[in-house]
Amino acid sequence: MLTSYFIKGWAFGLYLALPFGAVSLIYITKTLKFGKLLGIVSALGVTTAEAIYGAIAIFGISQISDLIISWKSYLKICGAILLLLIGLRSIFNKTKIDKITINNNSTLFKEYCSMLVIGILNPMAIVGFIALLSSFGIQEQFELIPSIVMLIGFTTASFSYCVFLIFLALFLRSKFDFSDKELFDVLSKISGIVIIFFTLAILAYSFS
Repeated sequence: MLTSYFIKGWAFGLYLALPFGAVSLIYITKTLKFGKLLGIVSALGVTTAEAIYGAIAIFGISQISDLIISWKSYLKICGAILLLLIGLRSIFNKTKIDKITINNNSTLFKEYCSMLVIGILNPMAIVGFIALLSSFGIQEQFELIPSIVMLIGFTTASFSYCVFLIFLALFLRSKFDFSDKELFDVLSKISGIVIIFFTLAILAYSFS
């Protein structure tokens, strides 16, 4: 019986994580530049943000969901500005691969927190959250245990997809031998342009 709740949560978690957008590109780029550990920590921050939205929808926390919906336009704008700044920084900043210590706990914690904030303010995540509310939301209340199982499925799917993208990126790097700093500079510029494009596109769509 609980398996069906896990599968339902897994399906909606994959739905929210599946669109390849600006935030996906950020943690993939970090993976290629700084290694698997930093990429996974970044993905964990994004997954936590999606899990927060999932919990609000699954548990039907009406006060918080009403607040998010009422402030959704401002949240989208703040998130879009943040992502646009990241995109511009990726385009104009020179890559400095040796300037970060990925085994430093404070660095990893800062990375986790920064990606958590980016994930929460991600316009695509906000649009996905509104869609989740239409499927779960306060119209359908679940008991505590089924809700927890559903949230576990939701989080598992989201994080698994992020990890899949990370290992896919590492596999492609090994195939194409992305080891030269100039190639990382090119990657940063391309990712910056794509981040800006995705952000503007989802912002235009969400306000249309």
